[in-house]
Amino acid sequence: MTVPSEPVDLEASPGVIIRAHIVDSVGVIAGGDSDDYDAATYLCSTEANPPKYNSCGVIQGRRISGTAQDGEWDFDPFRGQRAHGGWEVWALQVLRLDGTRQRIDLRPLPVNRTFHTIGRFGTFFDRQSPLSNENTTITYGGTVTLRSRAYWIDELVKRHPIGNRQVRIMQEDQTEPVIDGDERLLTTVTTAADGTLAVTVKPDRKAFRLYLVIDQGTTTDGFRYMDGISWTGRVDVKVGLGIRSKPSSLPAGTVGYVEGNVVPATHAGQNAYLQRYSGGAWKIVSSAKIRSSGRFTLAVQPPGKGTYRYRVYKASDALHVYNVTREFTLAGK
Repeated sequence: MTVPSEPVDLEASPGVIIRAHIVDSVGVIAGGDSDDYDAATYLCSTEANPPKYNSCGVIQGRRISGTAQDGEWDFDPFRGQRAHGGWEVWALQVLRLDGTRQRIDLRPLPVNRTFHTIGRFGTFFDRQSPLSNENTTITYGGTVTLRSRAYWIDELVKRHPIGNRQVRIMQEDQTEPVIDGDERLLTTVTTAADGTLAVTVKPDRKAFRLYLVIDQGTTTDGFRYMDGISWTGRVDVKVGLGIRSKPSSLPAGTVGYVEGNVVPATHAGQNAYLQRYSGGAWKIVSSAKIRSSGRFTLAVQPPGKGTYRYRVYKASDALHVYNVTREFTLAGK
């Protein structure tokens, strides 16, 4: 194993700086989740002064030569670690060909295991609202307010605000729930001097997540920080649905009409449904195609004399969640 003896500037020389020759490893189980450390070959690192062997900062490897079973692997010590500090690699877990996992203690071996890194400090958001494990539902035209604080962490794990810096608010649609560069920019906001931000956005379709993104930069007092990202839970946007006109009474068996509209007007050709409450449940009694204007016209016919409860329903689609109108009554005469 090769570990650099001089401090490594991770900004000037980004990338892997530790190399090991590993035999009888498959690295990651085929078809497995590369984020699952139990299914990978990795190094364990810890703070060098003093060593904390009860904690393991995982450094996953990348094979650069040889075969998966007998090759050279590189490890990037910055992943998951603070930018400045002394570190020690103390164990190597190897995922073996037979599916077993073997952790090798490197401390007894006569090789250099300590390294020192310098570079940008890690950047984070906190006080995120809505939280990443919470889902939010709004109706089309509604808003979501995001509140957070941007900060970087020094080598003593002390938080420092990132003030007066731009944060981008991005949306990943539910149709493509992977952050891969095709996110849509909703707006930008500048953090306050204490790093806090509050921004109100209006998602116009279902969002798998809303992302808060801050690009790498340098503070006014000269500290370099990495880029950072945080995200909300899912944001479900209900389709807007309204009734424009409807009869209040009709002779029994006579056909009348309920007119309404759907917003946004992007659902042409889909159906709006008229439901009547009967037997303890809402049942569909008629349907109509939504026009390009977003409007629809539904036929309504009271089955007999008496008062009946109705409502209009629009099903979910790829862009919006279902919605129903408030119920209304129709008297059959």
